[in-house]
Amino acid sequence: MPAEMKICDIINTYHSNSIIFPEGEEGSYHLVVGVKHIGVTSFFDNNRPCPIFSGEITIYEGDNLIISFKINSNVTTSCNWLEDYNLDGYILTWQNEKWSKDLIPGKEYQFTIRLDDKCEKCESLWLNYYILKRIREVVEDDR
Repeated sequence: MPAEMKICDIINTYHSNSIIFPEGEEGSYHLVVGVKHIGVTSFFDNNRPCPIFSGEITIYEGDNLIISFKINSNVTTSCNWLEDYNLDGYILTWQNEKWSKDLIPGKEYQFTIRLDDKCEKCESLWLNYYILKRIREVVEDDR
């Protein structure tokens, strides 16, 4: 079962927020930039143009740097994962699936996104993942 967590809004070139990293299936975590859906194309159109941006994501646990990596709109993959929020999604970590390997569910991390230039169309940064099968079964049993 897919899930998402909003990390922060993107208003200018620097944004930071702490989150408790959720329990999810290993290898299912992805960072996604949400862009306001303008209604010209379908959410299922994988050829939607991505706004141009570049920058860096850093993740800290307290003062300890866990990972830092560059992001660039040229290497994003479009998705419909944020359509419930009327956003087009662009996956930042599709080609970097191991970015989350050192993050431990239940721990608090500071996520920071720094953009080289302001991206007028970028609205928010999200964490998307799949809920663990054992948690999913409990949720489904409660229905």
